[in-house]
Amino acid sequence: MNQKPFTKLLSLSLAACLLAGCSSTSSPSSTSSSSSAPDGGQSASSSAESPSPAGDEAPLVVTMYLGCSVVEFPPDGNEIETMIEEYVGGVDFKISAYSGTVLHEMMPTLIASGDMPMVANVGGSQLSKSYMIDAMRGGEFWDVTDYINNIDNFKDINPAAISNYAIAGRIYGLPLERGISRDSVTYRYDWLQKLGLDDPKTVDELIDMMKLFTTGDPDGNGANDTYGTVTNPLGRIAVALGAPNNWRYQDGQMIKAELTEEYAKALDICRELYAMGAIHPEFAIRERADYEGDFIEGRGGIYLNTSTDITAFQNQMVQKEAVLHSSNIYTNAEGKIYTSAGRGNNGVLLFSKKAIPDQATLDKVINIFDRLADEEMCNLLALGIEGVNYQVVDGVAKMLEDDGSNGVYYTDKIYNPYTIPLAVRWPNLRTMPVELAYGAQRNLEIIEENAPYAVADDSMGLISELYNDIGAELDTLLSDAKTLYIMGEIDKNEYNNRLEQWRKQGGDDIAAEYASLYASERM
Repeated sequence: MNQKPFTKLLSLSLAACLLAGCSSTSSPSSTSSSSSAPDGGQSASSSAESPSPAGDEAPLVVTMYLGCSVVEFPPDGNEIETMIEEYVGGVDFKISAYSGTVLHEMMPTLIASGDMPMVANVGGSQLSKSYMIDAMRGGEFWDVTDYINNIDNFKDINPAAISNYAIAGRIYGLPLERGISRDSVTYRYDWLQKLGLDDPKTVDELIDMMKLFTTGDPDGNGANDTYGTVTNPLGRIAVALGAPNNWRYQDGQMIKAELTEEYAKALDICRELYAMGAIHPEFAIRERADYEGDFIEGRGGIYLNTSTDITAFQNQMVQKEAVLHSSNIYTNAEGKIYTSAGRGNNGVLLFSKKAIPDQATLDKVINIFDRLADEEMCNLLALGIEGVNYQVVDGVAKMLEDDGSNGVYYTDKIYNPYTIPLAVRWPNLRTMPVELAYGAQRNLEIIEENAPYAVADDSMGLISELYNDIGAELDTLLSDAKTLYIMGEIDKNEYNNRLEQWRKQGGDDIAAEYASLYASERM
């Protein structure tokens, strides 16, 4: 396949930064600025007078506490903030910046004391905390469900990105959207070509590729020294066959993946792969550096992880003739395609009822995030400044090469302080056309390809007190049973006995609690 630059969405120079940023708002980070905010945060406000919009009406001052990964938050009235304020119109941002960890620690006190700003972002880890669920139920935050359903820029947000924090079917915050499913299988396409094959399209072809990469001497050295896959394919195969993504709510019950026929079939496939040497004999105890090393050095042909791998690994491959392809769309025997969904958001933006006194004010605040989803703002948030970070040629953005300073400017002045904590719609997928290299193109294509087939974990966001008490022990019981079965250390009868132990020791009770929670909070 010709690996020419493609035209779409994002630059190679920014792709790794943009895709790796999904957890930045919850990463510990010290911040500093010219003026301090309450509780040790750093404010972007200054003593300068706020700019006045056209006409006599004063701009709406919008207070925000943002968790973001910055060393020094840009000062109030900086170039980027001014561009956003002028585009939205009639608003004046007053932002206090914190590391995500610090802001999370502050949130229970802020809520209890009534000292919330108008807007605050919190990471996904907080959405299942009891204090947050109680605050949503107790009316601390505005219900934004109707905004999501009625605003054109929000209507097509993937339902899975919001369902995992819904309370009784209502949404108390705008999601900071990210790819709902980033899973991918990255593999040695040059090995496939040597074996006379092309990219696999079905689950059976994917499994056959694992086998042939083990037995077919794909590196051509005459030795039996390659593994089909350097990572355990069990979870990926199970979901592709139709098993739940951990838990599935169905007919009033919560069903654990390991108790389904599809999962049992995937286990049998992995047992066969292990027996023939397609999976490393020490797969259960290997560190990430070990199996990444196997892939980079050409000892294995498949790496199951995320869409960023094709870009991350291509330039590291020891064998310079290595050509990587990546996909996650594999049709099963029933003609169905399934991929695993993640949270689909990088946390949420909360809107305080105490700080935002009425619906008319809320309309103006929500409008900020609506306008940030327009293409012009997405160009700014995802690409940077025209003439500094990119130029437009025949309607296509071409990223400008530089000594690194332009990239640093984008990261420090745009991406970390504004894109990550404020972009409700993922701007990477909403820009003007951008010239893009093959690997970076596939990063984003895979996310778009996966989305229609993404299977949610229906327990995500639910708090099971029983699971909190005994879940870790039961998880270990299941994990050990699966590992021993794949390695041939126990037979199917013993494996099933251990599944029964899981059920009797609390698994069934956890399932019942999750089912009750799902019915009360999601339906």
